[in-house]
Formats: sequence, C-alpha cells, structure tokens
Amino acid sequence: MQELIRRVVVWAQARQLERGQGVIEYALIVGLVSIVLAGVLATAGTGWINAVTAEVTDALS
Repeated sequence: MQELIRRVVVWAQARQLERGQGVIEYALIVGLVSIVLAGVLATAGTGWINAVTAEVTDALS
C-alpha cells in the first residue's frame, strides 16, 4: 500500500512540473512575439501606423 501511495505522490509531483513547464513555454512565446512586434513597428515607423489609422478613420466616417 505504501508503494502505491509513493507512486501516486511521484506522479502528482511530475504533473505539477509539467504545468509549470507549460506556463514557462507560454511566457517565452509571448515574449518572443512582443520582441518581433516591437521590431516590426520600429522598422515600419510611425508613418505606416498613421496611414492605417487614417484609412480606418475614413472608412468609419
């Protein structure tokens, strides 16, 4: 019986580690996407953003 309890505890601990790993992976993906978006916006400049904003405003008017 103690062996069964030990195995359940080990299994539960492994599941906790997997959840933590998943959270870290999502955080890394969000960070990478943020860096890429910042690079794209810095490269495109504010002129592109202003043009898109003006087009949307004109379409809504």
